[in-house]
Amino acid sequence: MSQENVEVVRQMFKAWSSGDRDAARAAFDENVVFIMPPIDATVSYGVPDAERAVEAWRRSWEDYSVEVEELIDGGEHVVAISRQRGRGKASGTEVDLISAFVCTLRASKIIRAEVFETKGQALEAAGLSE
Repeated sequence: MSQENVEVVRQMFKAWSSGDRDAARAAFDENVVFIMPPIDATVSYGVPDAERAVEAWRRSWEDYSVEVEELIDGGEHVVAISRQRGRGKASGTEVDLISAFVCTLRASKIIRAEVFETKGQALEAAGLSE
């Protein structure tokens, strides 16, 4: 089951990156909890609320892209290390940001996603070690 969870997260990021929002949404449980403390301390409940929060982040950038660099199988938890690149719309500053996500899955759906500043923090949250 855990490799299936890794694939769900991989496909969600792939769909998101390609602009296929319907496929990305399908990876989430309708009652997903999405936590983004490094960004703005937002906690979102449910797919529509989570999507609004993520879209607000994405819209603050020009030439925005996100790609998964590593997926770590932790059973019910999948740690995704991603690289986000873009240029701030307001500042024009080029950004190359590594983020770590912990996705918790049940019945092949993401029920919780939390963003961390470092891989170490994400691994610890998922009960894993480097």
